[in-house]
Amino acid sequence: MTKWAKIILTSTILLFALHCSAQTDSLYKILIDKADSAYSFKNWVDKYVIADTTKFKIAKELYVKALSIKPANTYPKSRIREIEKILYDFKTKPIYNKLILEADSLFSVANFATAKNYYLIADSLYPSEHTKEKLSAIHALTNNTENSADSILFIKHGTSFGMCDGYCFQEITFTKDLIVNIEKSWIKEQPDKTDTLKMERTKWQNMINAIDIKAFYMLPHLIGCPDCMDGGAEWLIIGTKNNEWKVEFDYGSDSVATKKLLSIIRSAE
Repeated sequence: MTKWAKIILTSTILLFALHCSAQTDSLYKILIDKADSAYSFKNWVDKYVIADTTKFKIAKELYVKALSIKPANTYPKSRIREIEKILYDFKTKPIYNKLILEADSLFSVANFATAKNYYLIADSLYPSEHTKEKLSAIHALTNNTENSADSILFIKHGTSFGMCDGYCFQEITFTKDLIVNIEKSWIKEQPDKTDTLKMERTKWQNMINAIDIKAFYMLPHLIGCPDCMDGGAEWLIIGTKNNEWKVEFDYGSDSVATKKLLSIIRSAE
């Protein structure tokens, strides 16, 4: 083969390769554009209908085809993972919501054994703070064999304001012997303040008598929107020999389970 023949052959091969590469790029772009168009339907909040899942399945198929053309590209890979999560949500979210609804209903009437089973199944689908909190409460409620007077080691009451001058955080710890008051400022230059007083036996007994441990454990850790719009947050923590439970709520508010105890604490403060 002559020198010029080799040059012509090489040039032809390169032109063919470039042409094929251009066609590949074009096909890849078409597939990605079509997949993106189908995937853009992801604003699907609370729409569990067949048509919705079909669009995502089509998008996934197109991304898979695009990935087969350019396996090294990460974009279609990430989209495929996202779609697989969305399809999982379509399938399991309605089941999860029903499980939580049933579990919460059972929890509210103290059917803890059955409620626990529902929470465990729901948590296996979607681990969440809600299920962890309820399972923790069930553990505390079903293992609380002591009477409240003997089992309570301390009671904490706190308040906090996100935007304020001076000392914006206060937490008081009550035990049968002492009252320890801690105050903090968000300003670094202002040191923390701690005061300790002796607890009166009758006051401690009044506080203990105002507590229904079971009712308190059945409260969620968060009630309302504490310190939203600078309204302040307030909390109670009750510690026993086996458990510690915190309930945080809007400043100045209360519930049936906390009203008596808060009335005693607030009047003393």
